[in-house]
Amino acid sequence: MIINKQKFIFRMENYTKQNLFKKRFMKRLLFIGIIGFLLAACGGNTQTMSNDLKQLENDWMHATMKKDKAILDQLVAPEFTLTGMKYLDSAAVTRSMWMQNTMQDLKIDSVHFLNMKVTTTNEVGIVRAEFFWSGAYGESKFLDTTSFVDTWVKRSGDWRVVSRIITD
Repeated sequence: MIINKQKFIFRMENYTKQNLFKKRFMKRLLFIGIIGFLLAACGGNTQTMSNDLKQLENDWMHATMKKDKAILDQLVAPEFTLTGMKYLDSAAVTRSMWMQNTMQDLKIDSVHFLNMKVTTTNEVGIVRAEFFWSGAYGESKFLDTTSFVDTWVKRSGDWRVVSRIITD
């Protein structure tokens, strides 16, 4: 039996090229699949955290409006501070001062968010928002649009707000 060496080599080269192509194609396909899976998993998790924080912001506002101390105790961390950009030299309002003002002096008639953006990284969430509210603080009535930046930290699976900075 005589084997045509050129045809054999040509067929082997084609076979090797086809196998190499298939292997590369499969590796690329696997790589793309893994990257897609990871991006979907991370994106979903980030979106879930973002939605959770948006809901918690709403819960916080409604608990403040209703003066629901039990919910406020769950949401507002012990080290919470409230500060303002206009009054950089002023001392921060502590959690206990904020809670006392909320429970005794603040009366909210209505509140709703106009805009909200959430950024999350690991166990920290930053919420930038603008909201409209009306009510009274003591005897002084107000009707106002306010912007703020809240910092939330996730501890033992639960989000707690640690800081609010009023930006206007």
